[in-house]
Amino acid sequence: EALPGDDPEPIKELERRADRDDVRAALRELPDDQQEALELIFFHDMSGIEAADLLGVPVGTVKSRLHRAKTRLRRLLTGTTADMRGEVDE
Repeated sequence: EALPGDDPEPIKELERRADRDDVRAALRELPDDQQEALELIFFHDMSGIEAADLLGVPVGTVKSRLHRAKTRLRRLLTGTTADMRGEVDE
């Protein structure tokens, strides 16, 4: 019979919460224009065209902001020190 302390679910829930907190903190580190693009596409389920129309910018601008946001988030969440050009900060 399993003991109450043997249940892995509380630990998994704490890990999920920590991951969410890390993502929220990383999102706050993004420049406003990148945050907006990411939020509209991923959290409001807008298409690139819809987001571009709402922001008053070309679709290509939304795509580039989204790409930069995802690159920066990946770097923030994995602790990579490479900058946007692929160089390493020292």
